Amino acid sequence: MNHYHRVHSFQKRKNLSDVIEERLDQLFDSSIKIFKHGVEILQNQDQEIMNAFRLESSYDSPTALSIQYLPDYVIYDSQNNNIYYLDVKHSVTPLNYAGRMKRIQSLHPNLLINKSNVGIIAREALYAYRRFYPETIILYFSTYNQKIAMAQFAKDVKMLYAYGWNERTPLEQYEIGSNHYFDFDRNPNAKGSRTPHTNVYLDSFDEATSFFARLGIQLQDHSLQSLKNEIMNQFT
Repeated sequence: MNHYHRVHSFQKRKNLSDVIEERLDQLFDSSIKIFKHGVEILQNQDQEIMNAFRLESSYDSPTALSIQYLPDYVIYDSQNNNIYYLDVKHSVTPLNYAGRMKRIQSLHPNLLINKSNVGIIAREALYAYRRFYPETIILYFSTYNQKIAMAQFAKDVKMLYAYGWNERTPLEQYEIGSNHYFDFDRNPNAKGSRTPHTNVYLDSFDEATSFFARLGIQLQDHSLQSLKNEIMNQFT
């Protein structure tokens, strides 16, 4: 992937993040309260505390990692008196590396792998959710998957590949903040923070409306469809 394409994709992801955040409240009815959460709340109180969350120094500290990768939102379902962590992820560009696609398929022979069902999530974020907040709801948007909007608990997201993986140890056995984890590194092919990523199986996500219905939460169909339309019109 050339430099222009990395920059272009990074800017599209950033713009898509803004669109989703602006519309998030509208996806739910008045019984659902959404509260901004995450490490940014601490950062707003004291910039100096962010020194403790530089990945190089926090990599072996479960406490620092659990705070650094707090999910971005808390959802309170007042009708059913339930509370959930929520994080929003998205991808606008399918995996175009033919070699990586072929390798993922060979490592997961029982799955049907194609460009439409391979997504990405930042490696440390996903592994932090799996260890500290396994029932975090990941609301995922993809411009190249037919569901467009989908959701799943972090613990149930199927991982396909991870940057730095030795391809022998099962991905589920890695535990962030322990001796059984990846070495600290950066992905030189990633734009922005050069964050290592994990490829995830989008077929392990449910369509968003169906997922939330199982929790007794009704999404606003008109608002969701409007957001889907905007995503497809602006980011494809």
